[in-house]
Amino acid sequence: MIDKPHVITILVLALVPGLFWLWYFYRKDNLQPEPKRYVIRAFVAGMIAVLPASLLEVAGASAMRHFIAPGLWQLFIIFFLVVGPVEEFMKYAAVRLSVWRLPEFDEVMDGLIYGIAGALGFATVENFLYYQNYFQQYGWQIIIQRNLFSTLGHVYFSALWGYALGVARLDPGRGSGIIWRGLIAAAFLHGLYDILLQPETMHVLLNILNQLLAIMVGTHLKLETLSVFPIIILLVLMGIHLHRRLSSARLAYFDNDSLTTVVKHCLYCTEWVPVWSRYCQVCGAYLAHTGAPPPFLCGHCRRVVQPGDRFCCGCGRRLVTGTRIVDNLAAPVHAKLR
Repeated sequence: MIDKPHVITILVLALVPGLFWLWYFYRKDNLQPEPKRYVIRAFVAGMIAVLPASLLEVAGASAMRHFIAPGLWQLFIIFFLVVGPVEEFMKYAAVRLSVWRLPEFDEVMDGLIYGIAGALGFATVENFLYYQNYFQQYGWQIIIQRNLFSTLGHVYFSALWGYALGVARLDPGRGSGIIWRGLIAAAFLHGLYDILLQPETMHVLLNILNQLLAIMVGTHLKLETLSVFPIIILLVLMGIHLHRRLSSARLAYFDNDSLTTVVKHCLYCTEWVPVWSRYCQVCGAYLAHTGAPPPFLCGHCRRVVQPGDRFCCGCGRRLVTGTRIVDNLAAPVHAKLR
């Protein structure tokens, strides 16, 4: 059995990665960064959310084990209906209660940053508890797995509803619907991630993957060699999607006291994009224009503006359209991933 490090060492191992990723993502908000004290507030709120989340998870999992026989189906129910929804909702509640009413919360990017901060606070405390309880059993393996995979998983899951929270703040017409869709997507992917980490599920998936390799290339690989592939593939896909969300939020909603970006709708995925964009930063659709284009919109107040306008007639802010003004789209011709 491996000797457990001192509690201070475990605390540092849990805290340093969380603060590093918080600094990394905070730097992405380089146009109009949020006050650091509010980002730290969301981080601390996420840490506090671990306690009620743990209580609800224990109660929910106990109830499921009472009614459902042990096995893979029981794991699916627990992770998809208890663990994923409970953790994502508690992180969301922490962010909503701590920063939602702040006047500084005025961009879509802010929803992403605050959501990620809450997620990193939650992951920091969760990592500390895992290291404290399981280090002697798994050693440094659990630290590597939690810091590389689980922490970034929390970031991505919370970015889904964090982005929705920012959109709902700036566009109340989309309201709670987009937030609920973000929460449901986050809870589902959270449950999927957790179920992929279970030995029972992993064994089934790796056997299927090995059979496919045998059919395509005529060889088998050891299951241990393939064990990290599903998680790595999932994290890579999540990272690509998160990058696109960050790019979209940073470009389409740039706004300060004196200027704002002219935006338009992507009719393929309904997201806002800068008016000069040729491709949607979210879905990758080619933004073609046919016939008479719809009017442009001010990125701050959503008032209709005309090509060539230098200032918004609604809020008076200077309109930024890039190096040239392009026609707004009528419909995307085709989807093209960048």
